[in-house]
Amino acid sequence: MDPSTQQYIQSLWVAEDYDDYFALNALFQFDTGFLDRMLRQPGKLLDVGCGTGRHLVHFVKKGFEVTGVDLSDAMLRIVEEKLGEAQLSASLLKSDICDIPHLGDETFDAAICMFSTLGMVRGHKNRMACMHEVFRVLKPKGIFIFHCHNFLFRGLSIDTWHEWFRSYLLTFRGYEVGDKILDEYRTIKDMYLHTFRPSEIRRMVTAAGFQLEYFGYLNADRSGELPPIMFRALRANGFVIVARKGE
Repeated sequence: MDPSTQQYIQSLWVAEDYDDYFALNALFQFDTGFLDRMLRQPGKLLDVGCGTGRHLVHFVKKGFEVTGVDLSDAMLRIVEEKLGEAQLSASLLKSDICDIPHLGDETFDAAICMFSTLGMVRGHKNRMACMHEVFRVLKPKGIFIFHCHNFLFRGLSIDTWHEWFRSYLLTFRGYEVGDKILDEYRTIKDMYLHTFRPSEIRRMVTAAGFQLEYFGYLNADRSGELPPIMFRALRANGFVIVARKGE
């Protein structure tokens, strides 16, 4: 785990400010609607990296039996408070999302991993470990929905070419193509984030054993999806992916 990610997880302030900080984020409105369209039938749902529980609470209210997994004590405490105030219940588990031994094989009908939680996992092997864990705990025909930031976003801009060059330079320090180090993110210095190329995501889905069912390209402000247009991979401000486990 990258030191900045560890600091993020341990930060009480980040957890307490999370909902207010992202209150007007267009993606948070879009992805909830997207999940509603994809998850119409209540069942057992796993929220991987549940954070403060914005999706967890939403789907408990819709009749799903939800399990939330996160490493942050502060985030999980906020989820407990939300559930208590709404007189709802869900299972909460403190765990690394790359290794969730307390969850049994073929337990869940669906799993979600939203707002680039997967991009906070450093190292391709670790991200694949997360994918394999989700595959393991899903029932046959189970669905996995996740969001990723786009490494190629604004690829028609000279400034983005400079960012790409910086990312490639990081490979000489043990990082991977797509890794970014943000100077500061919500008071956390040198925040790590992995951004994904479309081909990388497709390979990961296949390598984990999933069948790719839907690949959505988000528009610039992430309020909706881009239609099939020229240079769509360079215009998309992230992706929403739906993968399914076979029978």
